[in-house]
Amino acid sequence: MSGERYSIGELAAAAGVTPRTIRFYTAEGLLPPPETRGRYASYGPAYLDRLRLIGRLKAAYLPLSEIRARLASMSDAEVRAALAEDAPADSAAAYLARVLAPPAAPGAVAEAPAP
Repeated sequence: MSGERYSIGELAAAAGVTPRTIRFYTAEGLLPPPETRGRYASYGPAYLDRLRLIGRLKAAYLPLSEIRARLASMSDAEVRAALAEDAPADSAAAYLARVLAPPAAPGAVAEAPAP
């Protein structure tokens, strides 16, 4: 992983959130505290990955408590792997997409639902 470092403003811009959101996520336990503290707090690339995954899970309508629980058990490599996937299969959005999908045409072979 690169040695790139971000200030809170740079991290926020890269993730498409505000610095206030990053502070909130840190206070709520969704993100670990910055690697250095004070005016010159420093964030590594793993923070950007976690913010992107939080955004994806929020888009899937998962509550912050569920997102916190998932992230707590994930290593940085697992976060990157999750980002490489299209979307969480057990998300509310995936469920709604399956339920609201138009019925298959008569005689068409139905696909098995994603696990």
